[in-house]
Amino acid sequence: MIVYDITNRESFENIKKWVLEVRSLTEPNTVLILVGNKTDLCEKDPSMRKVLKNEAETYALDSNLLFVEASAEGCNNVREAFEILLQKIYSITKDVKSEGIDITKMEMTQAMSQSKCC
Repeated sequence: MIVYDITNRESFENIKKWVLEVRSLTEPNTVLILVGNKTDLCEKDPSMRKVLKNEAETYALDSNLLFVEASAEGCNNVREAFEILLQKIYSITKDVKSEGIDITKMEMTQAMSQSKCC
């Protein structure tokens, strides 16, 4: 999960190098999600937005990243970001058993239900 601040242009510019760094240190099929945070601030004052949603969506699509905007402060889309990520991971691994490890949908659902966030 790579998070940037939608009210801070520099944080969005930095994700490009973060994605490259993560990709250089992980397996090629590692699932990443790009999360634009602080939507609550922009709902209160739209002029605070420095990164347009469609720009971030386009970058995510071009970089093979999942994408969602969220607000940790307002607990908006936080759980959804994790669910999107887990669903994608599950869809990739549902038929793969590696070294005796079998990740089931039930185990992933149980993990999500134990989440303490928001």
